[in-house]
Amino acid sequence: MGVYGWKGLYRIADFSFALEADAQLRDLAEVVYSDTRVACSDTSVHFALECREDKFILYRDAAEVAAVGDLSTLFQEVEWALTEAAMAGLGHFFRYMPVSFLLPTELAS
Repeated sequence: MGVYGWKGLYRIADFSFALEADAQLRDLAEVVYSDTRVACSDTSVHFALECREDKFILYRDAAEVAAVGDLSTLFQEVEWALTEAAMAGLGHFFRYMPVSFLLPTELAS
């Protein structure tokens, strides 16, 4: 466990990450990507959730990513940050695709 008291390990395809939370945000952290939890894994990225001074804060590798005022917005920020990190890990896959595959037909030509 890290400094936050709760930690979950997750794997999506070949991307793995850790998500930690303080006691106040544990319930939220447990439902984020709950079907991708694993018992152990080497993590590519580390995220943490913290409640401080009426703000809900998301960290990625100790750097603050977002500070918001409500749980709904925090949940959206967490899912977006996790999805963005996972997709960035798939860059090797998209590198070999033709631009026409990634863009709508009218933009590819």
